[in-house]
Amino acid sequence: MNLTTWHYIGIVILTLDIVWIVFYYYYATVKVYNFCEGKHYQYLGYLWIRKKRGDWYLEIPKDMIERSVTTKYKIISASRFHKFRKGERMHIDFAGKYRTEVRVSAKMYAYNYIATSGQL
Repeated sequence: MNLTTWHYIGIVILTLDIVWIVFYYYYATVKVYNFCEGKHYQYLGYLWIRKKRGDWYLEIPKDMIERSVTTKYKIISASRFHKFRKGERMHIDFAGKYRTEVRVSAKMYAYNYIATSGQL
């Protein structure tokens, strides 16, 4: 093999790695919003859905909960995850203090019935 062949092989491998990284970080991402007064939602950030023990988990960190105004959250799928996993169970963990379960769809609503924010 000559040097040009090795360059093409390296370019192909690099391209496949980049595609895999983009797919991995884009797949199963969600946007998390918190309900505010008067039909308005406050954007809290992006999170990745993880798989643990055969179930899907979303862990909402403490800093997001502390920025919350109410206990109602809207979770919007930012990828095609909901199309492949529609109807499956997803566990939502609110900073380790409260857990709930929702069904996977494009828009999901979760309630943190135990207020863990200092603002609530």
